[in-house]
Amino acid sequence: MNNLFFSTITLFFFIGLGAKSSAQVVIIPDANFKATLLANTSINTNSDTAIQISEAQAFSGTMDVSNKGITDLTGIETFIALDKLTCTMNSIDSLDLSMNIALTEVRCFMNPLVFLNVSANTALTYLDCHYNQLTNLDLSSNANLLYFNCFGNQLTSLNLSSNPSLSTIICSNNQLTTLDLSKNSLLFRLHFGGPQLINVNLKNGNNTNIISSEFNAYSSNFTCIQVDDTSYAATNWIITGWTGSYSTNCYPIITDISEVFVEQINVDVFPNPTQRTLGLRLEKMYTDVNVDIFNLMGKVVYHQNYDTMQEINLELEGPKGIYFIKVQTEEGETTIKVLKE
Repeated sequence: MNNLFFSTITLFFFIGLGAKSSAQVVIIPDANFKATLLANTSINTNSDTAIQISEAQAFSGTMDVSNKGITDLTGIETFIALDKLTCTMNSIDSLDLSMNIALTEVRCFMNPLVFLNVSANTALTYLDCHYNQLTNLDLSSNANLLYFNCFGNQLTSLNLSSNPSLSTIICSNNQLTTLDLSKNSLLFRLHFGGPQLINVNLKNGNNTNIISSEFNAYSSNFTCIQVDDTSYAATNWIITGWTGSYSTNCYPIITDISEVFVEQINVDVFPNPTQRTLGLRLEKMYTDVNVDIFNLMGKVVYHQNYDTMQEINLELEGPKGIYFIKVQTEEGETTIKVLKE
């Protein structure tokens, strides 16, 4: 009886010890990620077969897990004091760093990332996420960011107005249509360009920070770049093959978009987007119809007056980009944005 009692107590002791040990271990589903951490004696300080939570929380150095065939970084959230992370050239498609609030540098380039969360990383000064598949990225909380490289992603928009400390921006080869760097007055190095880019604003009050050797741009679509000083820009920023111009105000006519979209008459424009041909269908027959088409610089690229008309077919000339069609009749007017692909 005493032996049975002792055996039962011993069994419960070891079961309890096992449960306690499991609770103290970081769950790392990816075998390659786990093996890389176990091989790092600065992290796996007791050289056992698991990463304890205490080991993860105590580590405050640089974690380099590059080119290890990793697909999942689950477990990274336990490293709350982590300073620098390098996880390049893997197969990671999602990376949430919201628990790693001490991070100052992140290098995650050459992955198939479609999701990257750095919204809680307010100490971040360096972010290199080039050659991924990101379509959006929120940097509104990263006011201390100095270096940012997102080359070769699928970003359709990029808001850098909350990153006044940025000195390097590399954002070429995305799906951006606009690039506004008017709040980034400390810029020193700038690379931008892409087939969809049509609206560029570099008027930040300190263009002289960007010298020619650190300026790299290309695009076949933008026709005007807004700058502080046209002479300085033309002398120091050479864009090979570009036929556009620098200006201190690329948009002299269209200054208030809220006014542009006030509809007073109903007009259907189709197809939108278009490759060239456009159809305008008014809500009824008008005896006097005036049609003007403006590009983003406010320049009139088409003008025509029509008598007694309800449907109009026209050809949208000019390069790809955004245009504004203004239709005026005897009863009012409306302006509609159109994208030429």
